[in-house]
Amino acid sequence: MPDVSPSPPVVEKEEIIVIPAKLVGYLKDSLPFSMEEVRKIWVKGTIIPAERMYVILQNLNGLELTKAASDNKTLNVKTLIRLETANTIYAIPYDVNTNEYRLGAASPIEKQRPAYSARTLLLMTPFRR
Repeated sequence: MPDVSPSPPVVEKEEIIVIPAKLVGYLKDSLPFSMEEVRKIWVKGTIIPAERMYVILQNLNGLELTKAASDNKTLNVKTLIRLETANTIYAIPYDVNTNEYRLGAASPIEKQRPAYSARTLLLMTPFRR
């Protein structure tokens, strides 16, 4: 007889925009998750192959916020880099044209800080449209 047991229900994961706990030091120390927890990464609906995820994860892990910060300027952040863990999807706004992350803005008063990312430029080139 075929197995007719019901499939487990699909649980929607919460999506959270990443707001670092602080805008100094390394980004890895300010994230609400560890890089080891990330199961999937996708950009504009395209899943980054598992063997290429390290490009983004190493970049985020080693991003020194004070040195990576660029001028306070407006970014076109229509793109989100989504990092999925077991229970949550974390989204980081990313400008594919300037190759910068939008980090910060924990409150309306606090300025958002773009952070330049040289290591992800090549990987993100196909998403520039």
